[in-house]
Amino acid sequence: MMGMFLMWMGVVSGLADRVPADCTGSGLGINLFTSIPDVHIGDTLFYSVNLFNGIPGSGRVVCDATDIQAFIVTPDGRTNVVNLVRRTLHQGEADFYPDVVSYVVRAQDIQPDGTILATARDIGVIHQNDVNSSGGGFQGVNTQVNEPCVQISALCVGGVGENGLITFTGKVTNCGNNTLVGVTVTNFVNNGYFTVLFPTNLAVGQVATFSGSWIPLNPCGPSVALLTVRASDDFTATPRVVTSSATVACQNTLTPGIQVTKECPLVPVAPGQLVVFTGSVKNTGNITLTNIVVLNDRPVSNTPVFTLASLAPGAVASFSGSYPAPTNCSVSDTLLASASGLCGGLVSSSATATCSILTTPAISVVALCPVGAVIPGGLVTYTGTVQNVGNMTLTNVVVTSDRPGVGTVVFATATLLPGASAPFTVNYTVPADACSISTTFTGTARDLCTLATVVSASTPVCAVLTAPSVVVTLTCPLVAANTGGVISLTGTVRNSGNVTLKEVFVVNNQPG
Repeated sequence: MMGMFLMWMGVVSGLADRVPADCTGSGLGINLFTSIPDVHIGDTLFYSVNLFNGIPGSGRVVCDATDIQAFIVTPDGRTNVVNLVRRTLHQGEADFYPDVVSYVVRAQDIQPDGTILATARDIGVIHQNDVNSSGGGFQGVNTQVNEPCVQISALCVGGVGENGLITFTGKVTNCGNNTLVGVTVTNFVNNGYFTVLFPTNLAVGQVATFSGSWIPLNPCGPSVALLTVRASDDFTATPRVVTSSATVACQNTLTPGIQVTKECPLVPVAPGQLVVFTGSVKNTGNITLTNIVVLNDRPVSNTPVFTLASLAPGAVASFSGSYPAPTNCSVSDTLLASASGLCGGLVSSSATATCSILTTPAISVVALCPVGAVIPGGLVTYTGTVQNVGNMTLTNVVVTSDRPGVGTVVFATATLLPGASAPFTVNYTVPADACSISTTFTGTARDLCTLATVVSASTPVCAVLTAPSVVVTLTCPLVAANTGGVISLTGTVRNSGNVTLKEVFVVNNQPG
C-alpha cells in the first residue's frame, strides 16, 4: 500500500524578499514510493521519493524553496539522507529520485497490523513575505509483509505381516496470512517419492486432509516415511515457496509360525523293508521363514529329513523320508520342524504318526523217527522242532500229539521270535502187534500283532522191526497102529515170532 501525507512548516528565519513577488505561501512537499506493494521477510525494498514545490493546476503561486534537504527513515528506524541533484525548487518544479534507499525486510520491524512503515520528509527555506520561513513535507508509506506458512502433521498405523500395508493420515494447514497456491504433499518412502495430495489452494486458516499407505521394503524394523508439503503465495508481488515436513515411523506386526505333518505309507510294509512316509511343512505365520529343517527320531535321533532355505507366508513344501521297519506290530516316529523368522525368532512344530507293520505269521513243526530200530512193545523216541518261520513273534506256542490221546501237549512256550526254533522229544510205547507206528504232532500259535492263529502238523511214520516165526510139532499116537489102519497124529503150530501171522496152513506129506 502506498500513501502520501503532506505537511508544510513555517518558521521565522530572518528578513528576505518574497520570491516570486506574487507568491502566497510554501508548496514544498515530498512523495514516498516503494518498489513493490508487498514483501516477504528477507526481501529487499527500494524506496523512491518525489520532491516538488507547488501543486500544478491549483491556481496558487508558491514561494521558492532553497537549501532543500530530504530524508527517508526505513522501517528499521535508520535515517537515510537523500542526495539531491538540486536544492532549489521554483514554482511547479519537481525532482524524482528512484530507488535511492534499500532495505532488507526484518521480522522485528513488522507492525502489529502486519506491515512495515517507512517515512520521508523534506525541509527547505521558503522565501515568502519579508521574513523567510522553514517548511517542507512529510509522508509515511506502509508495505504489507506476506508471511506464508504451511504446517503438516501425520500419524501412521502399522499393518500385519511382512506384506501388510502401513497406512497414514494427516492434514496441512495454511498458517500464514495469504492464500496458498499449489499445495502439494509428497511422501518419501522406500527410496522414492509419491504424491499423496495433489495441487490445491488453501485460504488463510484452511485445512486439507490426506491419506495413503505403503508396504515397507524391510519388514524387520520400523519403516520411516517423510511427508513434505510444498506451497507458494502466487498472488503476491514476489511469490515465495514454503514447505513443512513430518516424519512418521511404523512397523507391521510380525508373527512367525510353522506346522509340520506326517503321513504313513498307504500299504504297510514288512519288517526290514523301508517305511516310506510323506509330510509337509507350512508357514502358518505372516513373515518369511528361513533355514527350515525337518528331523526324525528314526532310525536315530536327529536324522535329517528335509531342509529348505526359505518359505513364504502361507506356502507349503512337501517332502518324503524312509527308514527300515522294525520287527514289531507298528512303529511310531516323530518329526520335528524348526525355522527362523526372517526378522528373528525361532519356531518349531512336531508331528507323530504310528504306522502299521505288515505281519506274515507262520509256524513249522517237524518230527522225526528214531535212527535205531523200533520193535513192538518197545519205546519209540520222536525228536522234533517247532520254528517261527514268519516275520513276527508268535505267542502261546503249543505242540500237541495224538498219543496217547488227541491234544496231548508235548511242548509249550509263551513266545517264539521270528526265525527262532525250539526242540522237543517224546517217547511212546510201540504196540505189540504193529508193522509201523505213526504219530501226528500239531503246532499252534498266535500272531503277536493280529492274534491270528497259525497251525502246522507233522506225521512221521516209523517202521517197526518185526521177526515173524512159526513152530510146528507132531506127536505119534501112544498106541501103535495096525497095518492098513488109521494113524492118529497130534501136533501144534505156534507163532514163535513178534508179529501176528495170517493165512496159517499146516500141511502133511501123508497120504500124499
